[in-house]
Amino acid sequence: MTTEEWQEKYSKFYAVANRIADRRTERCRQLAEEAGLDPTMFGLHANNAMCSYHYGKPWAGVDYAKVRQLLFLESHIFDGYHLLSKWSQRVRR
Repeated sequence: MTTEEWQEKYSKFYAVANRIADRRTERCRQLAEEAGLDPTMFGLHANNAMCSYHYGKPWAGVDYAKVRQLLFLESHIFDGYHLLSKWSQRVRR
């Protein structure tokens, strides 16, 4: 694969990774709002809510099933970039 071919494929895959991350971030914000958390700070609030829950002091008005979904999805936001990196390493060998 030539450098030009690699750059063309990389930029296409990078655009896909961006769309994946954007869509997952958007979904995280929706889940945060549905769970009763601030959607602008979904990662921080979801983590703090779960910590309080595990210490026996759950936050009032928070749907913890949605918080669990949010935390799972948040941990996978950047998967597209990880796959892109693995592809790039594989084809450049």
